[in-house]
Amino acid sequence: MNTITAKNPERINGVYVIARLRSEGETYFVFNKQYRIPTGSWTLEFPGGVQEMGESSTEAGLRELKEETGYAAAAVLLSSSGRQTTMPSRLNDTARHVVAEIDGDAAINSFPKQHLDDAEMSKVVLIKESQLLSTIQSLEKELDIASNVYTFAIGYTMRNL
Repeated sequence: MNTITAKNPERINGVYVIARLRSEGETYFVFNKQYRIPTGSWTLEFPGGVQEMGESSTEAGLRELKEETGYAAAAVLLSSSGRQTTMPSRLNDTARHVVAEIDGDAAINSFPKQHLDDAEMSKVVLIKESQLLSTIQSLEKELDIASNVYTFAIGYTMRNL
């Protein structure tokens, strides 16, 4: 088992942001294509990262969204509570999820610029809401897909079945 030490009293290691961007009448979901050294591969992920000491999950999520994508959220629509485990059979890693709305037409989001750490290799990927699952299925030929991203896409698609 790999051990990860949380930096906050809630024992939450990180936060993922499910971000919906609306711009010029279209709706997209915002993802990161990030190189992951442990797998030696590019992975499609939700923006996210470590929840620091003194930060709420929502604050951490909004900070990570801005750093990793350059986008500023207009609103937080939902936020999970409790602790969501990422792979409980192998890791003690826990997370929370924040659902954010981005106004892509707002001046603050006109020219989004990532603010990555030196070691981060990441690119922003926008996927049209109406093509979410089909695009992810196409991308899986060249990228690893984070399990929470794939699960979200399947669940989102199921609402229309």
